Formats: sequence, structure tokens, C-alpha cells
Amino acid sequence: MPRPSIVLVLLAGVMLPSCTGPLIQPMVVRLDNEKQARVDAVWDTLVKSKEGDTRRVMLDVIAVGQLIQVGVDRANYRAEKQVAGGVVVMEVFYDRAQPTVDRFVVELYDGDWQLKRRESYTRDEVENAVQWMHRYNALKQGDVPHVSDEDRAWMTAQEQHWEIVKKIIAPITDDEPASD
Repeated sequence: MPRPSIVLVLLAGVMLPSCTGPLIQPMVVRLDNEKQARVDAVWDTLVKSKEGDTRRVMLDVIAVGQLIQVGVDRANYRAEKQVAGGVVVMEVFYDRAQPTVDRFVVELYDGDWQLKRRESYTRDEVENAVQWMHRYNALKQGDVPHVSDEDRAWMTAQEQHWEIVKKIIAPITDDEPASD
């Protein structure tokens, strides 16, 4: 049985603690300069070293390091979901050199592929939505030791929105649907 290459072992130790999973949000994560340099070094080692020569090592390094998304220069992801009466198409567009063009697009087509709805979200909108969810959940679950009056007022203002979200996603969560 072949031994894991030094590249794979080093990569697992370097990348796994800082990676968050395959597109856990509808946007590619931007790395700071130091992490980007580490990813670039992994790619250089993979494509230039003898250890990276094997088909299996290449696959393992890309999979373990999540290099399909982490530290890439450009990415376009497309996902489709059949729904009642049509198809939802979701696309993520990312360009490391042009952060202002990063976006997440959701399109709803009818059964004849006629566009019925299109929503386009900027990177800021996606990241703000993720931060909103984390903040709301942390406050709701009591994970914040000192909740201010401002935080309580913010949570109260968000309740109606969160109840709608919870009701819609209830079939895929452990949460009970919100009552009407």
C-alpha cells in the first residue's frame, strides 16, 4: 500500500484548520495574502514536484485542500434544481483580481425555459446574509455573554423574517416549522 506523500500530509496540517467546506455559502471565500501565498505554494509543489506526479496524489491534494475553491483565481459554479413547474439555476461568479464582479445569481425558469425571476447578489450581500444568520443564531441561543439592549431590539426586529426562513427550510432542519 502506498504511503501518503509528504505534500498530502503537510497540506492536511496546513489547510484543514482554515478551510470551511465546499461552498458553505453561495460565494467563494477570499483569502488574505498570507493564506493565498500558502495555497499558491501548495499548487507550485503539486505541479512541479515528483510527489505530485501521481494521479492519486493530485486528486487527494485537491480534495483534502479543497483546492477546487480555496485560493482559486477565477471560478464559475453552476447548479440546477428541478422544482414544481420549472428549474432553478444558481451560479457563483468569482474573480480574485476583480472582487467587484463577484456575484451569486439565482434564476427561476418555467417548464419551457422562459426566465420568470432573476436575483443577483453581490459578495457584500452574501457575506452580510451569512453574518446576519450567525449573529441572529448566537444571540438567540444565548452564545453571547452580554446582550445589549441594542442587540435585543435588533433581534426583535428580525423575528418575523427569521420565522419565514425557518418555516420554509423546516423540512431539511431539526427545527419545527413556525406556527402561522
